[in-house]
Amino acid sequence: MAIDVTMRRVIPLPPEQVAAYAMDWHHDTEWTQGIGSAELTREADGGGVGVSAEATRTARFLGRRIHYVLRVAAYEPPRLLDMIASAAPMPMHVAYAFQAHPYTKDLRGLEQRLTDREGDT
Repeated sequence: MAIDVTMRRVIPLPPEQVAAYAMDWHHDTEWTQGIGSAELTREADGGGVGVSAEATRTARFLGRRIHYVLRVAAYEPPRLLDMIASAAPMPMHVAYAFQAHPYTKDLRGLEQRLTDREGDT
């Protein structure tokens, strides 16, 4: 049985800023629920994060502690980070895609109006 989960979230910040934070493995434990530890255990051929780099994570899943390794299959900052498990108790494919959303300006305007409105009450 395959499980496929897709989540989308529009964050009213420049995609470059969001991607820089989310693509940095140092932040995995801060924003990825269940991750207890993460470390870069293999650098890309050119050093650092890139295609062929591997990050080892320890997480809690369904009440159990699991260890897994994600290998970077595609790395195109600030647009894409695509990782596939090279060692894990189950098949895993994790991809983060960042793009400018056509409604960003409208959302910023809405956010400003709501913030201003809160100050009026």
